Amino acid sequence: WASLRASTNTFPKGMPPFVTTTASSSITTSDTDDVYDVVVCGGTLGILVATALQTRGHKCAVIERGPLRGRQQEWNVSRKELAELVKLGILTQEDLEPIISIEFNPVRCAFHDAGESVLVNDILNL
Repeated sequence: WASLRASTNTFPKGMPPFVTTTASSSITTSDTDDVYDVVVCGGTLGILVATALQTRGHKCAVIERGPLRGRQQEWNVSRKELAELVKLGILTQEDLEPIISIEFNPVRCAFHDAGESVLVNDILNL
């Protein structure tokens, strides 16, 4: 994500233009006919999805309440899901290790007020 934000990745068709439009009223469909292929409602993951779609040649509009920017955060994404981002060309294998910020080993599992608990490994490391 940091490299996407810093524009260090090379996109197949070059970086799409960054355009900011602030609307004080509703935008009608006639204003946007044939302008966008996809409209994404912001958020960190929404921006990632829009970026991925742009790398595949889709024209995207992002609707965001605040400034359009990413942030460092824990996404609670499994390794399998991250591997899909590599397969799609959004991230590289080298990008993955710094992205994985938390390993859940061991994890204590118990029923509330049952008294005894068990330590298990790799329950959340999917």
